[in-house]
Amino acid sequence: MIVRHVFVKLKPEFGDEAAVAEVVARSRQLAAIDGVRGLWIGKPADAGAGAAWDLSLSLQFDALEDVARYLDDPAHDAYYEGFLEPRIRVIKAWNFEV
Repeated sequence: MIVRHVFVKLKPEFGDEAAVAEVVARSRQLAAIDGVRGLWIGKPADAGAGAAWDLSLSLQFDALEDVARYLDDPAHDAYYEGFLEPRIRVIKAWNFEV
């Protein structure tokens, strides 16, 4: 199983509670993309995490090949390029085998 961890720091103008809630709501739609077996959205639990990130996404896949298909899916493109990318200051993502 593969878990893809994504950490997002939003631009200041998108860091208020309502804007973050909108990102969370749109991010939940990623669970419907073929190959996604699980999705967890997190908010910082401590000051250190809050200073670095506004939210995290953890997506579960059966295999690394499923991650590649997910990244190429038009629904992911619409989410990332059409919605999230203009709102982010920093984004980091890693895949881990668990």
